[in-house]
Parts: sequence; C-alpha cells; structure tokens
Amino acid sequence: MRMTRIWSDFVSLFFPNSCIVCKTPLITGEDFLCLSCLNRLSYTRSEKGTNPAAKIFAGRPEVKSAHAFLHFKKGNATQKLIFSLKYYNNKRLGFTLGRMAALAISRSPEYELPDVLIPVPLHKTRLKKRGYNQSEWIAKGFNSVINRSIDTVSLAREKKTNTQTRKNLYERMTGMETSFSLTNPNAFEGKHVLLIDDVITSGATLNACIEELRLCSKIEISVFTLSIAQ
Repeated sequence: MRMTRIWSDFVSLFFPNSCIVCKTPLITGEDFLCLSCLNRLSYTRSEKGTNPAAKIFAGRPEVKSAHAFLHFKKGNATQKLIFSLKYYNNKRLGFTLGRMAALAISRSPEYELPDVLIPVPLHKTRLKKRGYNQSEWIAKGFNSVINRSIDTVSLAREKKTNTQTRKNLYERMTGMETSFSLTNPNAFEGKHVLLIDDVITSGATLNACIEELRLCSKIEISVFTLSIAQ
C-alpha cells in the first residue's frame, strides 16, 4: 500500500492532474477543479427563495420544486465541466458534481426529500454510443447524500431525437413531445420523484418527461438540473 502511494506521488510529480477549467496542476485535496476555480463557479442564486429553474415550470402545478445548481453559458467554466462530463467519459465528474449539489441543496429548510430519483434517459442507440448516461452519474452523486432509490428503467426515451442546439424554441418543444414513455405506469404511484438532468435550456426535455410522469396517480414531481442556460 505504501509503495503504491509512493509510486502514485512520483507519477503525479511528472504527470499531474490538472484543473478542468484553468489547467493548473491540482494539489492534494483538489478533485477535477482547483480551489480557485471551484470558488469562482457561477452558482445559481435564489431570488426571494425561488431558484431560476423554477421559473421554467411556474405554470405546471404538478411540479413541486425545481432547482439548477450552476449557470451555463458559452465559454464559462460550467460549459467546460458539462463538455467533459458528456463527451470525455468523465463519469466520476458527474458523481462529484451531483454530490456537491446535493450537499448544498439539502441544507435548505425548504428542501423535501424525494422517494425516487429518475435520471432523464438517453435513447438506447445514443446510450450505446456514449457508453453511459451522464444524468445517471449525476443522480448517483446526488443519491450518495440523500440515500434514496434510483430508477433507470420505468421511464424510457421512445425515439432518438435530433440534436436540439440548432433548433428554435418551437422546434425544440414539438420535437420532444412524444420522446418518452412509461414502461411501468404504476412505478411512481403516490411517490415524490426527482427528475435529474445535466442542462436545462428551453425545458422541452424535462417537460416531455413530466407529461408522461403526470399520468401516474398521486405523483409529486420535482426537478434538479446540474446547470441552467443563460
């Protein structure tokens, strides 16, 4: 064990892990981000107790609460983190960020624990290509704090949707309407579920999930996203 640690320290001396954002070498105790970049992340700030994500679902009475952890905009640190999570097989980053968010959110006196966590599913072809669902790893990190169950099978994406980034709001909304289905309609009856995703832009993806979930009797729905686009 001692020799393993010595070798690890020796390798780190010449090939140090670097901060995802600023690329400076990380020191002992830092993980993915240096302390300076961690402190400068664009965390969301509530206005009169309302997180920015809640505004997107303000007209949906079935949504109990909605929370985003970070602000996402072109070129900022959050974009670099999400890019690393989604396209560089950085599953552990998703876990770490999910855990960070849960530790912060669970301190709020307004926070209510869900019964089940539901990562927004990928279509099976995209999941096969990527090898993992980034939202599931965020959920795992979140769940390491609250210790609930994670359901990855009862909500499914029915069809592969085209990338949303070049579509306008109307196209995004209409393109997502029939993308999800419940494989087990009774799975969430009478439960408080927490939908989890990486980024929220127009809200189309999550609204499509909510449309399907609201078919469950006596369900309560909350939403958590790692980031929200500005």
